[in-house]
Amino acid sequence: MIISPATSKQIVSMYKAVFDENDQPLGFVGLGIFTNQLINNLNELSIKDMDNSTYSMVNVKDDKYVFHAYSAMIGEYASNKKIASICDSISGGGQEYEGSFTYTGDDGIEYVSTYTYMPEYGWLLLLDDPKTEAFALTSLMRVYTAVFGIVVIALMLLFFFNKRQEQMNQKLA
Repeated sequence: MIISPATSKQIVSMYKAVFDENDQPLGFVGLGIFTNQLINNLNELSIKDMDNSTYSMVNVKDDKYVFHAYSAMIGEYASNKKIASICDSISGGGQEYEGSFTYTGDDGIEYVSTYTYMPEYGWLLLLDDPKTEAFALTSLMRVYTAVFGIVVIALMLLFFFNKRQEQMNQKLA
């Protein structure tokens, strides 16, 4: 995938050598397929309970975005230092091929990024989601646990006072 010199848009560039009847090379024939529809399809993918998630792909060799949810970032260097260090560790023979990390975006929002390395293409696929959305279920479970704990404490106090009242009723009887 490259940025087309003619249109300045991202294309999948494909070339094939052409030979004559004596197997002598004559030249190249090629074409470029625009990636707009692929990017639109990826942008329209929905992940349950992750409405604000975005994807990106980084070429590990040069730390440039191959795909990005924001098309202006395609072909630009990945400015996130963690992405650059992951690319360095993978291209340098590192063993870290999948994982996750957190970072604060330019908008001040904290994000969770999950990544996996695709060695056949030399790309790093990243899925980013705001931390509040990624851990929404955990936060909800904390609320449920707190409510359950308060109910248990209230029931224990009720039984304790009920036991004292029962003891006083037995003394009176």
